[in-house]
Amino acid sequence: MGGEPVYIIYADVLFLINFCLDFICLYITSRLCSCPASIWRTLGAAAIGGIYSAAALMMSAICTPLLVLIHFAAAFVICFTAFFRRSIKKTLISTVVFAVSCAVTGGILTAVFTLAGKYSYFNGGFYADISAGALLAVAAAAGGVALVFGLLSKRRLNTAYAEIEAVYAEKRYRLRLLADSGNLLCEPVSGLPVIMLRRGTIPADDSLSAESGNRVIPFTSAGGSDILIGFKAEKLYLLKVRGKKEIDAYLAFGAPDGNFAGTDGIFPASLL
Repeated sequence: MGGEPVYIIYADVLFLINFCLDFICLYITSRLCSCPASIWRTLGAAAIGGIYSAAALMMSAICTPLLVLIHFAAAFVICFTAFFRRSIKKTLISTVVFAVSCAVTGGILTAVFTLAGKYSYFNGGFYADISAGALLAVAAAAGGVALVFGLLSKRRLNTAYAEIEAVYAEKRYRLRLLADSGNLLCEPVSGLPVIMLRRGTIPADDSLSAESGNRVIPFTSAGGSDILIGFKAEKLYLLKVRGKKEIDAYLAFGAPDGNFAGTDGIFPASLL
């Protein structure tokens, strides 16, 4: 009676909104940082973001500097879940990109609902009075923008190369590959990137089959849809100026007539 207005925040709606926005921001981050992630890891990371958004409502007593650190730590956990590939440095970079994309996306939504006059401010966050139809419209528009952005950002690094050393059947093979930021092909179960090889670079063509424990990898290209048989080397190293770094990826052979611009195959730029 005569006091401050009381706002009702529904945790399930808050979770759904942040889940959708985090999923979109993770997609944008994966494109900008060339960090492919499986759909399941992305869904899991977005779910963590949705849960954290609800938990953040109970942090009103925490001072702002500490709250910023907690928010960044949460963003790191989300990106660790989605993108981690044995590199804390790349995970930290993806965390910064993810945080910026969340800030930009959240800023746009805040501006829209501020102009509409349907918002409230609590604990450092803006909470919009949004109907189910408006939520679906915003999610569809944001998803469309993310899809267009992803298509436009898909480009090749035509002058970059990578050298790897593969240990297969107790023999070592040194390969020179074309580094390609557009190669986002992943093994669907583990989410690991796939290195496409020219046939004959490693004598494993005849022994590859799904029945022998290798993985079936579906892919789509300009020539249509097909499947590859992915396999793992015993050891896989990226050769660098200051030594070599062990990497984790699947190997697969491309089309019989593929020449890969005179190299031994295509290397995902996300592994550089």
